[in-house]
Amino acid sequence: MQKQGSSLAEIAKNIGVHKSTISRELQRNSDQRSGDYKVDLAQKKYNQRQANKPKSIRFTQEIKDFITQWIKEDYSIAQNRL
Repeated sequence: MQKQGSSLAEIAKNIGVHKSTISRELQRNSDQRSGDYKVDLAQKKYNQRQANKPKSIRFTQEIKDFITQWIKEDYSIAQNRL
């Protein structure tokens, strides 16, 4: 739509989002060399950002080992209540 001469505000109105969302999307995902926005490139960049994003890991290896040990010993929560 941008290549057809539509403004960011017009594109945003047609899609149903704020114009700043369109601006950020174009800035974040356009080709750095040519400045063109390509859907496949935008998706690749998104996937890469998601893969590199720091994750909150709650189920650590230490917790896994603890649970595995109790499972091997056939421990259950009911046994803890006695």
